[in-house]
Amino acid sequence: MQSAPFSLTLRDTLGGHPLDGGVLVFELPGNTATNYVWMWTRYGVYVPEVRVTLERVPGDTRACEVTMHIDLRAGLTANIAAYSVASAGISGIGGVAGLLLAKKALLLTGVALFGPAFAAAAVIGLAGLALTGPIYRWEMRQATAELNAALAAIEASIRAFDIFDQAPRSQSLRIPSSADEAF
Repeated sequence: MQSAPFSLTLRDTLGGHPLDGGVLVFELPGNTATNYVWMWTRYGVYVPEVRVTLERVPGDTRACEVTMHIDLRAGLTANIAAYSVASAGISGIGGVAGLLLAKKALLLTGVALFGPAFAAAAVIGLAGLALTGPIYRWEMRQATAELNAALAAIEASIRAFDIFDQAPRSQSLRIPSSADEAF
């Protein structure tokens, strides 16, 4: 996980050895201009670290289960704030568009129609708020796909060590694009 393409930085080990209940804390790379592997996890759901736990598989001394965890609490707060600002901005744009239409109607007909301006702002603002949930769920699916790709790479690496007694030379990684999944 510390090599390319994942480029995680081991920050800390919580508890004892990971196989004895400890947790490895990895920091996600901050520069996604060269590393798109953690794009949605780092900036979509605003998670700066991944916690990895290893657990022995009962009855098999050569097997362990790898689990990756991310803490969404700080990212959820950031997403709510970002969506609120975006909805307010979209409402403002809708209000300005409605006011421009009302001004045009006033110039053409002599009748002030400010109701449509406020209605347009409300409808566009509500549409922005209504999209908040589906967009966040889509970002979560993208982040989950990134974590699953990392787990698949770990499994491939462990299998290569088990079969060939060496790490694979190159790790192939496929993260679903936004076209692969709809909201």
